[in-house]
Amino acid sequence: MRSGALRVVGALEPRVGWASGLGLILLAAVLPARAATIYVTPGSGGGLPSYSDEPAGPGSQVHMRIAAPVARLRGSVGIGKLPRVLDDAPLSAANGPGVDVRQTVRDAARRHGVPEALLLAVIHVESGFNPLARSPKGAIGLMQVMPPTGARYGVSADLADPVKNIGVGARYLRDLLDMFKGDTELALAAYNAGEGAVMRHGQAIPPYAETQAYVVKVLRHYARYAQADG
Repeated sequence: MRSGALRVVGALEPRVGWASGLGLILLAAVLPARAATIYVTPGSGGGLPSYSDEPAGPGSQVHMRIAAPVARLRGSVGIGKLPRVLDDAPLSAANGPGVDVRQTVRDAARRHGVPEALLLAVIHVESGFNPLARSPKGAIGLMQVMPPTGARYGVSADLADPVKNIGVGARYLRDLLDMFKGDTELALAAYNAGEGAVMRHGQAIPPYAETQAYVVKVLRHYARYAQADG
C-alpha cells in the first residue's frame, strides 16, 4: 500500500457477508477529493476486515465506488451503541387506523425480496416514520415516493397510504438492487438521486453531498435495525 493511502479497520454486521457489498465501513479519515474505490480485505483468522482505497492483499475486493469530487465524510458508518430493545415508538406513531406499519414493512420485504431492516432504515431516513411527510420536491409518505414513481408501479392515488407507499418503495428499491447487481450502496444512491444520476457517473455514487450523506445514514440505520432484530 502506498504511503498515505487510506486504510481503516471495519466491523461487519454478523448476518451480512462481506463480499455482498453490505459491509459497514468505519471511516476513520477524510477521503481524498477525487474519485475513489474502496476495497475490503478479509481479516486474518476470522478477525475484522480492513478497508482501503487500494487493494491491500490477494483477498481484496471492490466494496464501494464513489465519484469525484468525493464528499469529505468524517465519523463512522457503524452500529454504534444499541438499545437493549429496539424502540418501536416511531413505528407506533406512524400507525393509522387499521394499519400496522411494522407488519406492512415485513410483508413488503417478503413479497419483494428486500431486507426488512433495509426498508426500515430507508423509512427512518426518508420520513422519520411520518406517513404525512411531504418534501418540497413533492415526495410523499413514509418512503418519500415521487408521484411519477408511484405511477410507474400503477399507484396514482392515495400514495400517502402506508400500505401503498411502502409497497411502491419496496418494489422500486428491489428494481434498483437488480439494476445495480445487488450493490446496496448504488441502489440507495439511486433511490435518493435517481438511477440516471448513478449511471451518468459511471455507476458510482454521484458527487452530491446530500446523496453521499444519505447512503451513510441509511447504512448506519440498516445495521442498527438488523442487529436489533437479530
